[in-house]
This record gives sequence, structure tokens and C-alpha cells, in this order.
Amino acid sequence: MSDRSSDRIANALVDRGVKRVYGIPGGETVHMVDSLESHGVEFIITRHENSAAFMGIGGARYDGNLGVCLTTIGPGASNVVMGAGTATLDFAPLLVMTGELPAKERGYPRKQHIDQTRLFSAVCKGSFEASADDARTTCQRAMELALAERPGAVHLSLPADIMAARAGMEPPAIERSPREMSPDLTSLQEAIRKSERPVAIIGAGVGRAKAVDSVQRFLHGNGIPALHTWQGAGVMPFDDPLSMHSVGLPCNRIPLRCIEEADLVITIGYDEQEFQPEIWNSRQGKEILHISANEPQNVPCYSPAAAIGDLNTILPMIGEARDYSQNWASSIREEYHAHITAEHPEGDGITPVAAIKALLPHMENSVLVSDVGAHMLWLAEYMPCQRAGSVQISNGMIPMGIGLPAAMGVKFADPSRHCITVTGDAGLMMCIGELQTAIEHDIQVTVMVWNDAALGLIDTRHEIALDKGPGYSLQRTDIAAVARSMGAEGIIIERASEIDDALRDARNNDVPTVLDMRIDYSRNRCLLE
Repeated sequence: MSDRSSDRIANALVDRGVKRVYGIPGGETVHMVDSLESHGVEFIITRHENSAAFMGIGGARYDGNLGVCLTTIGPGASNVVMGAGTATLDFAPLLVMTGELPAKERGYPRKQHIDQTRLFSAVCKGSFEASADDARTTCQRAMELALAERPGAVHLSLPADIMAARAGMEPPAIERSPREMSPDLTSLQEAIRKSERPVAIIGAGVGRAKAVDSVQRFLHGNGIPALHTWQGAGVMPFDDPLSMHSVGLPCNRIPLRCIEEADLVITIGYDEQEFQPEIWNSRQGKEILHISANEPQNVPCYSPAAAIGDLNTILPMIGEARDYSQNWASSIREEYHAHITAEHPEGDGITPVAAIKALLPHMENSVLVSDVGAHMLWLAEYMPCQRAGSVQISNGMIPMGIGLPAAMGVKFADPSRHCITVTGDAGLMMCIGELQTAIEHDIQVTVMVWNDAALGLIDTRHEIALDKGPGYSLQRTDIAAVARSMGAEGIIIERASEIDDALRDARNNDVPTVLDMRIDYSRNRCLLE
């Protein structure tokens, strides 16, 4: 086997457990692709560079392992910037590798040349460039940074001449000792002991720390009701008496009352941009405890007492600090359950609530990935989540078009898991070519398209802000027919009663199934007012 620099990088990826890389190749990356394949790393050719990043993100959020994508120079690099930013703001570990020109060709204006370091430094945790003498160690450093708390995207530039050249002598890898943690928890225990109405906000960091069981024991032991950010949903199953569902917008009025009435807010594995403190602590009057692997960030309305370290160590150390008899917020929980289970009258098409109720029986052993649009807000408010990680919602960059490729990333990571994405017609059209990618790799996903032939969420925001009719309609596309033209199943759904059978059939199909659903968004205002 040759010992090019590209081989050293491929070997570093294998050592990290990387099984596949998503992307679009170019002339500057042919040696890297060849090295991946010769080292047993599958290279998945996608239809767009952003989709390559989104697939890596979907898998990384599902299992916590590193996602990797590879693109070429110029447009290939610039096209993946959105995906890199999404990984960083959603705290998903992603290595973004891009082909690059030889250094001698970057000192003057040249076609397809952009300053990749400056470009990716704006959206990544760091940007590195491989050289012949340190290709492997540089790749290792980049992967470590991507996986370190808070995880995110890290960029690795691969100059074409370096990748093709024989690798040099590299320095030995640096051994890093894990950070020790021994916080003084006495003040936190005392705050919990004195509290009469504590509430927890559970964030995505709980899943990253694999601390679901520890969090459940801590909350049950202290009788603390728990709200979830959209990315922390399911840590306390919806049916648990202490689960207060999820929050993410100011209009989640019923669960937000838990925070309004609480005398102590405990954030656990919480990343501040998931649910900005200025939404729930605008008066800055709440006593807050921050329990996380990460220091609190410098954001408005958030100055907590903190315990920093491994959640699986800290929470048992706090132990059962509080006596209680019942969930103090049980009346709020009952009100919210009544709210999301109430019957909604049928409209001109399928109502969002009817679509969600039809979906619920099919969620066992499934992962639901939401795209971005009005459907995301309906799912966040009305979708019960019974298992951590079973619902993925982007709540950092929040890009349209993430739904289908991220669901495919989950399926690549775990072929045994049934994957469903809910998307809008506009969001799907941004990435619909990935249906062909799914077919080529036998990736069976179910795509529920809430088709309103408009930018439904922006329509509603326009109407609220300007008090006049919106104008963001689109020509209706027969998405089912487009799906069939690619070799997928495509079905038009016009009534809620048709959804159950269609989802059951989709689960048994050998190819992706697209349900083109005629959705009625006439009640969107209730989500935002």
C-alpha cells in the first residue's frame, strides 16, 4: 500500500472509527477518495455538498460519533459552509475536509481560489491545513477538537500536491489527560433543598454525555419537573409524571408557566442558544443552577451558579437533596396534555395536529427528523417524545433542506432504525436529489411532505407583522410524481384517514417513500401569537 499523505489521513479516520465519508469529489481530491476506499472507508457521493454535511450531522446527533464530509475547492468548499455552520451551532461533531490548491498557486488571483481558512474560521471551531510532515497528526487534532465539548464543525484543508506526495516523518501523537473535576456542590445542594418549586431545563448536552439514566434518577430522586429544549426532548419520556414537554419559543405559554412560577431553575446539559435565557428569564430574577460539561456562556439574562464536569459524576454527588410529595407543577402538566390532545376541526386539507396524531403509532423504534418550516413548530409543540434522541430538530442554524439528508445520515449510522422525515414542499425541493442517493445505497426512509404550495411559516409571519395578506405562494409541484421518476414510491395524501395505511406500507417498502400531503396551515397564527 502506498504511503501518501492522503493515506495517513485515511488511516487516522479509520482509527477514529469512521466508516463512511459523504461528499462530492473533484480533481483536487482524487487521491483522498482513493485512499478512503483503499482503507475500507465508504465514500457516499451526494447531490449537493450541504447534504453531505447534513448526513454527517444526522448520524453524529444520533450516535455521538464523528461525522465526516469531503468536498473540492472553490464552489465545493463554499457550498458546504452552511452545513459546517449548522454543525457548529447544533453542537454536532463534524470534520469538514476540502480540497485545496498547492500553496504556490494561492499567492495570486486564480480561478476557484478562495481563502478557505478565513471562510471556515467564521463557522467552525477551528481550521487546519495538512502538510506532508503532519497530515495524520493534524487530522487527529482536528477530530479531537470537533468531538470536544462543545462539539461542532472543524475544517481540514487538503492541498492537492500534498495529498499526492509521499508522507514525511511525523511527530508522535500528544497524549492528553482527561480533565479532572471535583466541584464543591454544597451550595447547589442547599439551593435544591430549600426550593419549593424547582424546575429543570434539559438540553442536548445530556445526550452527548450519555447521561440520560443519571438525569432521570436525579430528577426522580428530588421530585423536580423537567422541561426539555427541542434538542433535549425525550430525556424524561412524555408519559413520565415529571415530564413537562419541550420549550423553544416565547409562545409555548403553558410550559413556560413552569419557569414563571418556579423559585429555582436548574439547567442540565443546557446550551444557551437552544432556548435563549432572555425568553425565560427576561426580568433576571430567577435563581439558576447550571450543571454541564461546559462553563456558562456570556449571554444576556444568564448568570448562574455552576457545577462543571461529567454529568454522570456530578448528579449522583448531588444526590437526593430535597424532600417532596408530588410534582408541584402537575396542574400545568395536565393543562398542557389537554392542549395537545384536544381535537381540532378539519379544514381545507389535512390539519397539522391530525397529521401528527396519525404519525404517533408509527414512532416505535423510529427516529423522526424535522426539516425547517411551519411543520417544525407544530411538531415541537404537539409531538410527544418518549425516548431521548427519537426526534431531531435543528435549533442552531436552523436551515431548510436538512430533513431528508439528516434522516439518511441516521439510517446510514443505524440501518435497523426506521427513519422518518417531516418536511415542507419548499424544504424538500432544496435537497430532493438526495432521494436518488438514498436509492443508490438502499437507504429506506419515509418522507412526509406537508405541501401547502407556499412558504407557510413566512406567510404567517408576514401576516402578523404587516397586518395584510402574504404573498409567498409557490407553484404546486407534484412531488409524488417527482419521487416516482427517481425510482422511489410517491403517494398523494389528501385526507388524514389515509395516513396510517400509507405509513404502514412505507415501512415495508424497499425504497424511499414520499407522502405528498395536502396540508392546511390556516391555524399557523396560533403557534406564533
